Amino acid sequence: MVVTRVRRGAAARLLLGALLTVGVGSAPGCRGGCSPPADQQPVSGSGQAATAASQGQPVTAPAVTPPLILEEFARPGPLLPERWVETRHNDFAEAAVEVVADPLDSGDGRLRLSAATIGTDDRTVKRLGVVHPRPFDLTQPLTITVDLDWNRQVNGSYLSWQLLLSPTFTTANPEESPDWLAFNLVGVPPGQTARPELLRKNYGNLQEVDRFGWPGIRPGREMGRERVTLALTGRALRLALNGKELTAKEDAGFRFDKAYLYLQMTTHSNYPRRELFVDRVEVRGNLATP
Repeated sequence: MVVTRVRRGAAARLLLGALLTVGVGSAPGCRGGCSPPADQQPVSGSGQAATAASQGQPVTAPAVTPPLILEEFARPGPLLPERWVETRHNDFAEAAVEVVADPLDSGDGRLRLSAATIGTDDRTVKRLGVVHPRPFDLTQPLTITVDLDWNRQVNGSYLSWQLLLSPTFTTANPEESPDWLAFNLVGVPPGQTARPELLRKNYGNLQEVDRFGWPGIRPGREMGRERVTLALTGRALRLALNGKELTAKEDAGFRFDKAYLYLQMTTHSNYPRRELFVDRVEVRGNLATP
């Protein structure tokens, strides 16, 4: 198995990863002594399984932490094409995708997504981000953890961040492919709040998986440094934000068995430079067979 490990302190985080259950991410700043919330502890032990079976309940297999296969970002500098490829769609006045120094640790890097759109075509949505060039195997358990910095936006209108999985590789707009699954954080005016949404596209048909109370809940959530954890086991999905489960689906409805990972920001026209940062990406699972 090929393991890509490029961030400082990986050994410590491997220990942390072993303590986390599949699908539950600890809150940012959590260190090796942290444990998942009590209601998110894995079910294990033959005695529990026997009790469930005797009561006619479905038996849940013990959670197994998938192997670490990707950990980013290591140091400031250009994107390494064997790890990340830039994606871009529609016009920008300015745009940048790069790994810059982490202000909290100058030896570490963080992904910077920067876009300015004043004077651009107001009929289009602009997309900017990265895609991992190797697909991941969705027939085996897969857990993706991303640390996002919303960067204290003064104006978050028409700004969003996206984690998208698709069986199609593109350096343009992955949402134009016929099949994908995406978790979005969509900016709510005026600035530092956003609302989550979980969407999918099957055979070209856009479908809602969960909008988490929208439009009934309009203020959105206060955004800062956020840890997003997406765990897939077969078609089952668990999604957590800062260690708190947002949703769990026995069948999330996607219909593909391997997927490329996209991390993107989107913005509309006529905005000054706005930036989002990804401090960390960790993927546990398996690469798909080419």
